[in-house]
Amino acid sequence: MSVYEHQQGTYQSYRVARSINGQLRQAYFPRTQDGYQEAQQRDQQWAQEQLEARRKSSASVSARFAGKPPLSAQSRHRIKNADQIAELIRRIQNRPGAATG
Repeated sequence: MSVYEHQQGTYQSYRVARSINGQLRQAYFPRTQDGYQEAQQRDQQWAQEQLEARRKSSASVSARFAGKPPLSAQSRHRIKNADQIAELIRRIQNRPGAATG
């Protein structure tokens, strides 16, 4: 449940806050019994929307990676300019002030 008691100066209220699709939703209700019930109802409504958004989000991520083989099964590519890379590494390691390990 995301219903909190909120107080700013003399103003007292119940605050409902949830993040849905990356957007913060918040609402304030008077600190009365009716206000608390309204806050709980809004929280339940937003909790349902949050759950739906998460389902849609995880479904799109699953679909995006569904046809791709795991890294262990993917083909390896040979570095085309391995000699140039090795020479750059030697230069970096031999430059003045380079850390030696």
